Amino acid sequence: MPQTRIRKRGMAVSQSLKMRRLLKTMAVYVSVIFLFSLGYVWTRVQVVESGYRLRKLEEQRDRLKEANRSLLVESATLKSPQRMAQIAKQMGLQRPVENQIVFLKKENLKE
Repeated sequence: MPQTRIRKRGMAVSQSLKMRRLLKTMAVYVSVIFLFSLGYVWTRVQVVESGYRLRKLEEQRDRLKEANRSLLVESATLKSPQRMAQIAKQMGLQRPVENQIVFLKKENLKE
């Protein structure tokens, strides 16, 4: 009888060792799969965040382009000859008569 007990214990020990190895191997595989899954999710989150940042920058660019167009129109309006003439008239300025106009020659400018 003692020999059968040892054999049973030996079989039980070897089976539990096999089970431990199997569990360790499975734990390693599950850990590796978990890490890869975590890496995949992290990269997807980064892609989504980059998309949001890109969209926000595109909207800002569009707002700045519109503001630039508006400023160009305002600048052209402020520089218009009609507006200048109106302001000059309000300030009491008049067009010069012919005897008030002096033409300079290139020779006179060099001196």
